[in-house]
Amino acid sequence: MNLRATAIGLAVLGWLGSAPALAAADIRLRVEGEYLAFSFDNNLLYGEKAVFRFQGGQGSSRYLKFDLAARLLRAYGGVSLETAEGILQADELILDISTGRARLTTYGDSVEVRTLGPAEGADEWDKRAAAAGDWGLDKIRQSFLYATVRAVEITQDYEAVGHDLALFVEGMLASVGFKKLNMSIGESVRPNGFRLNKVWYTHTQGLVGRVSYTYENPQVLTSYTEVNYEERSFLKNDVGLDRQFDLRTATTWNTSPTAALGLEGNYNSSSLADARLWFDKSWAERAVSLRAQVALNKPVGRTGETWFGLQSRWDTRKYGIVNLAARYETRNQWLADFDYNASPLRNVLVTLKSVYSRLAGGAGRNASEIFDGGLVVSYTSPVFNLASDYRLHYDLVEDQMLSQPQLRLGTNPIALYGGLLRLELRNVFIHNTIRREDGRSQTYTNNTALSLSSLPLAVSRRLSLKFALTLEQFLEKESRNFTSGGLILNARQAFGGGLSLEGFYSVQSRRRTQGGLIEGTTSEDMSAVFRANPSDRLNAWVSLSYDPKRGRLTESFGDISLGLIKNWQVHSLLNYDFLLRKIRNIDLYIIRQAGRFQLRLVWRSLSKQILLELVPS
Repeated sequence: MNLRATAIGLAVLGWLGSAPALAAADIRLRVEGEYLAFSFDNNLLYGEKAVFRFQGGQGSSRYLKFDLAARLLRAYGGVSLETAEGILQADELILDISTGRARLTTYGDSVEVRTLGPAEGADEWDKRAAAAGDWGLDKIRQSFLYATVRAVEITQDYEAVGHDLALFVEGMLASVGFKKLNMSIGESVRPNGFRLNKVWYTHTQGLVGRVSYTYENPQVLTSYTEVNYEERSFLKNDVGLDRQFDLRTATTWNTSPTAALGLEGNYNSSSLADARLWFDKSWAERAVSLRAQVALNKPVGRTGETWFGLQSRWDTRKYGIVNLAARYETRNQWLADFDYNASPLRNVLVTLKSVYSRLAGGAGRNASEIFDGGLVVSYTSPVFNLASDYRLHYDLVEDQMLSQPQLRLGTNPIALYGGLLRLELRNVFIHNTIRREDGRSQTYTNNTALSLSSLPLAVSRRLSLKFALTLEQFLEKESRNFTSGGLILNARQAFGGGLSLEGFYSVQSRRRTQGGLIEGTTSEDMSAVFRANPSDRLNAWVSLSYDPKRGRLTESFGDISLGLIKNWQVHSLLNYDFLLRKIRNIDLYIIRQAGRFQLRLVWRSLSKQILLELVPS
């Protein structure tokens, strides 16, 4: 790949996403220096003989480091800081450009520390500051893409804009100089105003474009609108529209600290549309809340619907939480929901829930009217858990009702022999009663399961074994009873040097007893995995699966990852089918780890595709 073309392409993408010329009030931080380098991979800035200006003052130092994601600047070596309090001298400065909090440290016979700015959240801030600048210039120069710049500005939206810069790909000069460039590619920020997020054309996908508009006034108004457009390529052979247009919008207006008004909408050129207008209000420190909303929904090929709804929540603290919701549709459709959660006694939880729905039919379907309800009372202790459920489903149109009480009992894992073994027991009893016009029927089932598992047991210094054993008994009224059992064995032999061999054997058996007869099935499986991880650069494993009942190999998988120079690596996946006697799939990756993202060249044998991907890490 032409490195110069790659850098220029990324630069054009950054220019498309960059903001227009910024006023001084729109800049949180400006840094100039004799030498400045910015890593696109990690959003890090390194400077020497630097001068910086921020909202509240200015300063200079011999060395400077800035982490865009953490919003922290670290300056050290002859630090001079000029603020409203005067000119301050120090050996080190930590500055948070999001809050204005700063810490100056002077080293000598004793260490002197001075803190400026807001004191809120001091403990958490100190933890963040301790890790500030814990990296060096090598991390910048080892980046896949970095730039040397004359000056860097950090905007109110935390975008890094470079001035008079040159781009480097893998440390080689790969571009002409750029007067100005948005360098914060990949940062999840939405600056106010219009933004061209994407525009490209490919033979297989066609013309694709995305434009968005954002407006945000903190704690007052937030609005985001996005338009997507796709012009279909003639090479696409799947079913789809020749062109597609999508519009999404969402606006929230905080009318007061306890109230908000919102509007959301979606539209698709296939005639799919929906919109929702809502109002939220809360009282008593948000213990009581109410939401009123109007929603319009237009599915493709179906009649549109208009819903009016109310939703309320009461947190009584001591007596539990109540949720109520009701919705009405103009064609006499209803949805109602009631939910109550409380803990009347220690370790006891009570949940009561009911749902009523009345929905119109369509496309040959009849209207429905259904009531669902449930009550759960559970008790939790250090030794066991007990829960009693009652569930009711009533179809008012068909006049059918299902009631289902349940009783569930289970132990928490019981440690045996100093924790080497773990024992668990659980039992579930369910009773079903179905009532129809022609009568009623009753059934019941009981399922008891016992499991015993072990931690790895050391047979020798490099050989370990572990197992898992399960037994299960299923009983029902009609005497269709099942007894099941299973065993999984795992052995691991280490050879040193990062080499190891693992073996797995499992057997599962299920038996049914009825009328004195016993019938059932048994399945077995064996597999082996060889792993090689002798260094950080090589990680590989190969597996083989074997069917003991038929006495034949079934399939094999292979995975190898090999590190090359810098952060480049080769990764390959392979699957071989012994029954078909052929390789079913090979995936080959050439990967460049680049901090916040991965650059991947991919070849897939199944789809016979070669892909170039830029994906978040």
